[in-house]
Amino acid sequence: MKGAQWFAFGGVGVAGTTSKEEMAFRSLLHEPNAVAKLKSLLSEANLAGQCYALLGLHVLHDQAYQENVARYKSNDARVKTVAGCMITEQPVSNVVSNIAAGHYDSMLNAPIH
Repeated sequence: MKGAQWFAFGGVGVAGTTSKEEMAFRSLLHEPNAVAKLKSLLSEANLAGQCYALLGLHVLHDQAYQENVARYKSNDARVKTVAGCMITEQPVSNVVSNIAAGHYDSMLNAPIH
């Protein structure tokens, strides 16, 4: 996830398959040292990877989410996102707004395809 190609959740592409980034993210959430790894991704990963890290900290209800979210809320740098067949670039602040609103939470409970 350090070099994630994009921030993608839910089925992507014509077949609606789960992206390798989402698969890695889901796996990481179940590791015993998930929070430590997510925190290191905030400083070591590219922008898409940092978005996954922030989402993970949000989902795990870790204090590091609150400590870091403000700097992303005002970040207009663009990150490549994928939803279904749509590949776009969005400001990080939009992705963070979706994280804060719980937009991705239900997708994490969906089965992997």
